[in-house]
Amino acid sequence: MDHAELKTDQVLKRDIPWETYMTTKLITGTSLQLLRCYDNRSESDRAALLDNDGPAYVRVFVSILRDIFKEETVEYVLALIDEMLTANPKQSKLFHDESLADEDIYGLFLRLLWKGNWFIQEKSCKILSVVVSARPKSKDGMIANGEELRSKNKLTTIDDVLNGLVEWLCAQLKKPSHPTHGIPTAVSCLATLLKEPIVRSSFVKADGGKLLIPLISPASTQQSIQVTYSYFPASYFLRVQI
Repeated sequence: MDHAELKTDQVLKRDIPWETYMTTKLITGTSLQLLRCYDNRSESDRAALLDNDGPAYVRVFVSILRDIFKEETVEYVLALIDEMLTANPKQSKLFHDESLADEDIYGLFLRLLWKGNWFIQEKSCKILSVVVSARPKSKDGMIANGEELRSKNKLTTIDDVLNGLVEWLCAQLKKPSHPTHGIPTAVSCLATLLKEPIVRSSFVKADGGKLLIPLISPASTQQSIQVTYSYFPASYFLRVQI
């Protein structure tokens, strides 16, 4: 199947051989039990499982993405996470639970962003944008202790991930990985991320504004114009052109 046209519902219908992964010690027996409880359940059942033991499920998902490289399995787990966050964006806070402080979650999704096929890239970008935006912050807007801990442990810092995201998003605006979904995906994620001062600064340094100008030019498709204006005010483009 063409990965560029792969759909989430198609991926979620897969039967992943979790028992085989346990036999080869790529997942634990506990992980197998959690996965079997979560697999093929209704949205309400999955929501209840996440409410009761959300961090444990996120740890299982993260460990699979870290340790298993089979494309079909990576796509499946990303589809599960995307479905989870789409159903309830507040679940993104689970990725910042203290029990996951030793996991380099940012670095994991950033790696997938650059190395995967389009389905993996799109899901990783969407998930990472939501998770980063939901990170804990102190009252003055500075990064909370959890982020400081990640930095001290030499895991991927918030600066690393935001700059990496901007680099990938600008690359999509220049030469989309997908002919019809690449630019809308980039614009959608930018709309979320440009609220971050680091992202705005990095985007300006990368001449990102100039990459958006063609999207509202007469030669652009109406779809591209609508997508861009739905996320960015006209005043933004006036500033870029001056």
